[in-house]
Amino acid sequence: TAVSLFGVSAPTEAEYMCAVRRIFYHAFLNIGTDQEVRNRALAASKNLKRWTLDEIARRHSEGDNKSDIMSALLARQGIDPEALDDDGVRRTLMGMLVGAVDTTATTVAYCTAVLLGNPDLKNRALQDANDPDRFLGWCWEALRFMPHNPILARFAHKGTKIVDKELKRDTKVVINILGAMHDADAFPSPQQLNPERPLSNYFHFGGGLHPCAGRAINAIQVPELVRQLLLYNASYAARPRFDGPFVDEFLVQL
Repeated sequence: TAVSLFGVSAPTEAEYMCAVRRIFYHAFLNIGTDQEVRNRALAASKNLKRWTLDEIARRHSEGDNKSDIMSALLARQGIDPEALDDDGVRRTLMGMLVGAVDTTATTVAYCTAVLLGNPDLKNRALQDANDPDRFLGWCWEALRFMPHNPILARFAHKGTKIVDKELKRDTKVVINILGAMHDADAFPSPQQLNPERPLSNYFHFGGGLHPCAGRAINAIQVPELVRQLLLYNASYAARPRFDGPFVDEFLVQL
């Protein structure tokens, strides 16, 4: 789905996954600034950059227009040449797909695990399979119980005060979004899954000044992948298997 959406591919799927994961690991998870993780990410970024620019050049030379984000960005060049050069298209694509691949893999696995782990939930969600808004609600509710991102690490750019706690400038703040999404004031009866809750209450993709750039894509892609599994009457086979911090495999039976 990432290749179909963004238009960037690699010689093999294994090379694609390796490059994206190494960049994601450093960009999002390398809290301790491990030098080896950083070096692997920089090497991987050179490969992803080459694959992306080669595909951009190919489309220019062959006039190949596809229904994906790359073609949409290249079409923008024709309307407004000053808006994005080829490297601007490359940076936009790389930034979005690096954040998208493993986020999508994890959220789909977790939503599916929650909904398939309870036959009643599975049947109730299936009843709303053809109602996009309600089915999105089921997915975001499932993710509330098994979030891909239970905490967010941020820095207080300016000094501030929260209740009676003084935070100096550049203080590192760890935000417990898992706890916040079980706050009964914002989520009445928090232990129940309710697909009609306000979507603005969820923190799955950040919020405030720094929401996830791909949240609109995820709101379509994630529920559709989960929906198809439920429509094929998938059953729970095993908990997700991890490759370090990444969901690498999630087995279901159809």
